[in-house]
Amino acid sequence: MDKTYPHLQVAYDPQHKAAWVAMAAQPVPCFTQTLLHSLLAYFGDVRAEIDAGGREYRYIVGTSGVPGVYNLGGDLRLFAQA
Repeated sequence: MDKTYPHLQVAYDPQHKAAWVAMAAQPVPCFTQTLLHSLLAYFGDVRAEIDAGGREYRYIVGTSGVPGVYNLGGDLRLFAQA
């Protein structure tokens, strides 16, 4: 599977049968509908690939694609303004 997903950086490590999924929401690092749709699309594609006998996945590792940020919660600046 060689697709791109908005706000995700995806890499597959065949030696460990592991997918690395780095979340990098833009313009600020927070959980958005675009990020959610990207994750759902990615996991759907992984499932389809497994069902079709493609790559084997032993692990899917969620990481941050934003230096210094891991937990992508809500947009706190937006909440404070509201």
